[in-house]
Amino acid sequence: MRSPFITLLLLLFAGISWNCHSDSKTDTQAATGTDTTTTQENTIERLRSQVVDENDIYGRLRATVSVLQDEYTKSEATMPGLKDVSVEIGADCVLTISNKAYGDEVTRVNLQALDPNGFGLIPDLNEGDFPGLRIRTLEAKPAVELLKNGALVTTRSELVIYLANRPAIERITPYMLQALNICQGVQYPD
Repeated sequence: MRSPFITLLLLLFAGISWNCHSDSKTDTQAATGTDTTTTQENTIERLRSQVVDENDIYGRLRATVSVLQDEYTKSEATMPGLKDVSVEIGADCVLTISNKAYGDEVTRVNLQALDPNGFGLIPDLNEGDFPGLRIRTLEAKPAVELLKNGALVTTRSELVIYLANRPAIERITPYMLQALNICQGVQYPD
């Protein structure tokens, strides 16, 4: 996994690179008395405060929860099959999506059971269709649970998420992959 230190270095490099390309702004700031060193120090401190400990699984998964929740909330306005959707991912990597549109429906899966190479897009080809994201389970095991009013209705070998539009699906896809990689302990080369 990419360490917080490497992430911080990459962000710092991006900031330095941006500063190198904005000489005219620096000259203007120097003429007006703005101190770019103080601005850079503030940026570095802000970035340091946002670094999540590598061992904090829940903290690292929080971004995925936030993006999924945001896109479900936006989609509720145009999708009749969504109402009061809530998304949770625990430190145990169990993703729970609750939907109140047709009663108390819950989709639950341990992200460790999903295949990082099993992503597929579901097109919205016909009028009234909504685009989706499909993620297969490892070895096609029935690991995705569908519950209604607390009782298990069925299990499936794929997690399917439908949202209102393609940009929403495009936005959640990298976050879902990141969550799978976090939960499955994927190591990135340094």
